[in-house]
Amino acid sequence: MKAHRPISIALSLSLILICLVLPTLSLVSCSSDDAASFSFATTLTGSDGSVSLDLYGDEGASYTLSFSSTREWTATVDCSWLTLSQTEGDGGTVSLVLTNSDDNDTGLTRTGSLVLRSVDVTQTISLTQDPALLLEVDTISVDPAGTDELYLYFSVNMSDPDDLYIYYGPTSMFNASVKEAGAQEGAGEAIVAASLGAQSDVDALGGELIKLSDLGIADNSAATDLGSLASGIAADSQTATRSSVRYYVGPISVLANTSAATRLGYFYFYRDDPNADPDCGLLATQEGSGAVDESTDYSADGTVLTLQTATEGPGIPIVLMGDGFLDVDIADGTYDSIMQTALEHLFSEEPMTSLRQYFSVYEVQVVSPNNVFGTDGYSTALGCEMEGGTSTYIEGNDSNVYAYVEQVPDIDHHNALAVVILNSTEYAGTTFFRYSFRDDGYQGALVTEFAIAYCCMIYGQDSETFRQVLVHEAVGHGLAKLADEYAYSGTVTSSAQSEAQSMQTSYGWMMNIDFTSDPTSVLWSQFLSDDAYTGEGLGVYEGAYTYSYGVYRPSEESMMNSNQVGFNAPSRQEIYSRVIEAVTDTVPNYDDFRAFDIAIGTAGKPLTSSSGSTTSSSAASRAASGQGATTPRPHPPVATGRVLE
Repeated sequence: MKAHRPISIALSLSLILICLVLPTLSLVSCSSDDAASFSFATTLTGSDGSVSLDLYGDEGASYTLSFSSTREWTATVDCSWLTLSQTEGDGGTVSLVLTNSDDNDTGLTRTGSLVLRSVDVTQTISLTQDPALLLEVDTISVDPAGTDELYLYFSVNMSDPDDLYIYYGPTSMFNASVKEAGAQEGAGEAIVAASLGAQSDVDALGGELIKLSDLGIADNSAATDLGSLASGIAADSQTATRSSVRYYVGPISVLANTSAATRLGYFYFYRDDPNADPDCGLLATQEGSGAVDESTDYSADGTVLTLQTATEGPGIPIVLMGDGFLDVDIADGTYDSIMQTALEHLFSEEPMTSLRQYFSVYEVQVVSPNNVFGTDGYSTALGCEMEGGTSTYIEGNDSNVYAYVEQVPDIDHHNALAVVILNSTEYAGTTFFRYSFRDDGYQGALVTEFAIAYCCMIYGQDSETFRQVLVHEAVGHGLAKLADEYAYSGTVTSSAQSEAQSMQTSYGWMMNIDFTSDPTSVLWSQFLSDDAYTGEGLGVYEGAYTYSYGVYRPSEESMMNSNQVGFNAPSRQEIYSRVIEAVTDTVPNYDDFRAFDIAIGTAGKPLTSSSGSTTSSSAASRAASGQGATTPRPHPPVATGRVLE
C-alpha cells in the first residue's frame, strides 16, 4: 500500500497572519480585508527563507503539505509527474496533497516548483525527487576463473519499500547460499548475515528470487527492525528532507566459467510483484575459460527440412538456420529441437497465430567449425559476432546466410525471411533489411522484402525472453518492417526522420511511427476515431525510433517497445496487410483488417502477451522513457542498402 505522509508546515514569512477571534463562537476566521500572506513550518525553510520539499520517487506516493493563508489562494505545479488535490481555496489552514503520477525511473534527480499565489503575494516551493530505485552500476565484467565476489549497491527512495525483490541467475554462475545486507546512511556501514529468501521460477531463467526484507538489514543511523527495509529509511515526517538511502547485498560469489562460450548473469530488481516488468537490473558478463570444440563431420551441412507447408496460397517462405552449432549438435537432435522451438515462437502472437496457414517454413542445417563467436583463431559458418558489453548488436556474413537460403528449392529467395539463431544465451538481437538484388532486365539493383533476423537463444531455449525478442526481431522487423517504439533519449535528428519517411513513402515500411502529434493526421488516425478500438489505449505517444522527442508511437506499450506484450493495432494491420498482399497480390484496406481483427478477438482488447501478462502503467512508463530498463532493448533494425548476388 502506498504511504500517505503528512508534512506539517508552519513558518511565519514576511507578512503576519491576521485572524479575528470571535469569543462567542470560539472560531478563527480571516477577513477579505486582511493582507495576503502564507505561513509555513521552520523545518522546511532555508536560511534565506526559501521553502523546499524532497519527495519520494514511487508512483502514487502522497505528501500532505499544510500551510496557512490569510486570503484566497491558488496553486500550480510545473512538473508533469506531480498532481495536486486542489488548485485553489479560501483563507485558513490548508492541507494540500501532492501525489506522484508516475515513477521516477529516469536514473536522475527530477526537480520542479509548486507556486502558491494570494492577491499580490507569490510563494515558490522548490521540489526535488530522487529516483525511486537506482543501481550504482548496470553492467560489469567478472573473472572467468570465478575469483570475484560481487556486492550490489543501490539507493532506495520509496514510500513503502518492504516488498523489494532481487532475482538473480543463473545459479550455475553465482553461489549465493549465504547472503548479507546492509544500509548505509551517513558514515560507515553495517553488515549482518541472513538466509536466502524464497525460490521462484520467474521467467524460468534458472535463477533464484530474494525478498530483501527477508534479509537482515542493519541501519547505522537508528535502531531498526532487521526484517524491515522501511524502518531503516523512514524520515521524520516533520522535516522536508527525504534523502535516498544506500543499501547493499553481498558478497555473492562468482563461479568459474569452464565452457568456451561467454555467459551472461543477471540481477533484476522488482517492486511489489516479481512477475511484473523489472524496475532495474545489472548484467554481468563472464568470458569462458574452457576449450573450444570443433566439428569434424560436415555431411549434414546444407540439409533442408520442411517444418511447415502453407495450406493457403503459394507459401510465404521463412528459412530457419543456426550459427555456432557443431556436428554433434545436429547429430544428437539439439539443432532440430531449437529450430522447432523457434518455429513455434514465430506464430505465438496475433495476428501471426491466425495467419499461420499462409507460411511455409524450412530448416537448413548449418555445421560450424567452432562453437564460439568473435574469438581469434576460431570461426562459425555464418560469421556471426556480437558487439558485447551493453550493446545487443549482432552482425553476420549476409552472403553466407543467403547462400544457405538458396539451398531451399522452389521458393522466392529474394523475398524470403531468414532467421538465424545463435548458439549463445547472451541477450542480443538485430535485424537487417533493405537488401537489393541485381536483375538482368534492370540497370542497377532492386530492393526486395528479403530480411535477416539474427537472435541469440537468450537465457536458454525455453526462456520467455528468447521468445519475446525473436518475435520482435523476426516478425516485427523482419516480416513487417516495423520500427522500434522504444526511446532512449534526445530529439529525433533530421537525417533519422528523413530516412524513416523515405522508407515509409518508398516501401510502406515503418508505418507504426510518425512525426506528427496531430491525432487527425497521424498514420494510425483511423483507429483513434473507431469505437471498436477504444479499449486498447491507442493514442499519440511521444518517444519512438530510439528518440524521446519529435517522433510518436500508437500505444504506451507494445511488442515493438519492451517486447512484454503483443503487437498494437497499427502493427497488427501492417503484418496482416503484408501477408495478404503477398499471397493475393492485392492490398487490403482498413475495413478488411478491421473485420479480420474483430473476428480473431484482438480488436480493442488491452494488449497482452501469449503468456497472458499485461502491461501496467509503471511498466509502460519505463518502456516509454527507455531509461532505467532492466534488460537491454534489441538493437534497432539496420536498413543495409547492401546488394546480394
